[in-house]
Amino acid sequence: MAIAYVCEAHNAMASDAVAAERRYRQMLVATRSYELRMLLAQEKVRRLKDRVDMLVNLALDEATTSGAGSQDGDSNSGTGLALLRL
Repeated sequence: MAIAYVCEAHNAMASDAVAAERRYRQMLVATRSYELRMLLAQEKVRRLKDRVDMLVNLALDEATTSGAGSQDGDSNSGTGLALLRL
């Protein structure tokens, strides 16, 4: 009788272990999915920062060259500043 009880307890714990392993693997898949989303978002932010840096540098270059070359006061007519307004 005691052997039957021990076998039943062992089977129940083995079943719990299989269920826990399944939950662990599901969590790994979900974690990897969120990690991929995070990496894609980081890449998008990096590309946007690079574009903003490029536009700022372009605007600064145009402001420098238009300030030195023209005296009419219309320094916002450059393409870089027009791109910044987008």
